[in-house]
Amino acid sequence: MGTGLSKILASNLKALLSTNPALAERVCLPVDSDHVQPQPDGSTQYRWRNTLHLLDLTEVQCKEALEGLDNNVDVLLFGVGTGELVDRLLDYCDEASVAVWDRDPWLLRQLLERRDYSELICSGRLIFALGMDILDYVPALKLGGQLITHPLLEHVYSNELRLLTHGRGERAALVCEGGLLVDDLATALRDEGYSVATWNISRLAEDELQHTATRLQPQLVASVNYSHGLAEACEEAKLPLIVWEIDPSPDEIKHTDATTTSHIFTYRAEQEQAYRDAGFPRVEYLPLAANCERRHPVELDSTESDHYSNPISFVGNSMTALGNQHRRRFVELYKAWSGDGSEDDANTVIAAVLELQAADRSRYVIPEVVQEHLGAFSEAMMAHDPSEHPIILLGEMAAADKRLTFIADLGQVDIAVWGDEGWKDTEEYGVRYMGPAGHREELNRIYSGSLINLDIGRIYQNDIVTLRVFDALACGGFVLAEHSEALTKMFDIGTELDSYRTREELLQKVGHYLEHPEEARAIAERGMARVRRDHTIASRLRYMLSTAGLRQAANH
Repeated sequence: MGTGLSKILASNLKALLSTNPALAERVCLPVDSDHVQPQPDGSTQYRWRNTLHLLDLTEVQCKEALEGLDNNVDVLLFGVGTGELVDRLLDYCDEASVAVWDRDPWLLRQLLERRDYSELICSGRLIFALGMDILDYVPALKLGGQLITHPLLEHVYSNELRLLTHGRGERAALVCEGGLLVDDLATALRDEGYSVATWNISRLAEDELQHTATRLQPQLVASVNYSHGLAEACEEAKLPLIVWEIDPSPDEIKHTDATTTSHIFTYRAEQEQAYRDAGFPRVEYLPLAANCERRHPVELDSTESDHYSNPISFVGNSMTALGNQHRRRFVELYKAWSGDGSEDDANTVIAAVLELQAADRSRYVIPEVVQEHLGAFSEAMMAHDPSEHPIILLGEMAAADKRLTFIADLGQVDIAVWGDEGWKDTEEYGVRYMGPAGHREELNRIYSGSLINLDIGRIYQNDIVTLRVFDALACGGFVLAEHSEALTKMFDIGTELDSYRTREELLQKVGHYLEHPEEARAIAERGMARVRRDHTIASRLRYMLSTAGLRQAANH
């Protein structure tokens, strides 16, 4: 277990070694801890889905969690947090045993650093469990055992909570931890008859990941977006892998030979070849979609209507921060490469490229512009670091420039914008910045309440239909989207939504639908029907399972 342990941790681990040596070893495996952030005031913040939450519980929260507890009946605490509930349970339960479970080895280890529990561990009054050990407690819960859940972690560990309360069915699936659409994918898998647990491939040690797979015995692994090493992990575990890529990959796809179990589905048709070149033989284009259980029309009350009933709305990132970050990095790299170049020289190059791109924002021309005018610099940067290639850096700058320009143009028609604070730069043009949008019910209110829901894609991804389009249509909102071939293949333009190609056409169509709101609402009704019929996450999952040869098993 290594040296340098604190006295308290060493005492607890010694006791744990005598009662559950395998768990003592697992708690000491290397693990990522960046998601748990101690604060100067002594509190602890927990990062989940890119948002910081207070992990510490108040007196009121503790009291509410323990309300109605029978102190003579064994109890399972689901989620450690910062330990307040553990101590409360030990004080309250005089005769009963207290089992403490967490999915996160780091939180369990932090608890063992907090207080000497060694006597309670050795006596059997205090029992610890980690990860897929949760399956051991399903029978006890069914026989009347008591369950206490941590108010925050019951949401973070929602897959495991359902596994605990419902048990493992005939089929199971591991879903890789992630952000957007992960919960939707898990829900769709459950609807197909799979019990679902989370596989945190970016945070847990390889041995713990293997332990999870061994205990759960899943029939497949599902992931939203691909992570390096995932194919190898599934190959070693002999598990079929389905990956639905829905976001731009931040890194170049690394070559792998471990692909006999992997099926890649990408939202960008042009990504298919990149995956094949990296050694993945089973790759297919699969567009994004909506969860129509989560995204649906909302009837706004009078208070909500004041805030969400807008003539035109846009929800999305301004990309300003990333664009500025890439600008600074481009300047650094260009100066170092040119030797005697100045910051002004680098900014002159940036301005020239962005001007050429701005001449026609309906086409992404930066790759050819870079090839023609910055060939030597481009080759040098490819050898240096492909992730800092000038096409990537300039592409993000152009994307920010396009969004800011289009939104500023619409300030004259009272557009409301939800997203990051970069949008504040457009307020001088009449744009109303509404702050960040919640990904849950607030999006439904925005899309339902807006007469026109504007879609502005990233300039380097003009070959896709964005998630924003599917979600807004699922909420019964009218969508005015950038024109693309992909859009025409999935929707009837002018009947189920409408599109624009240029700034001028955008302004013209916005004016038209503001003057003809009933026409917009009729189109929105047909668009919602099309999404519900053809473009749901459930139907996309069924297609992936069928393609991977797993659909038939799911229906037995």
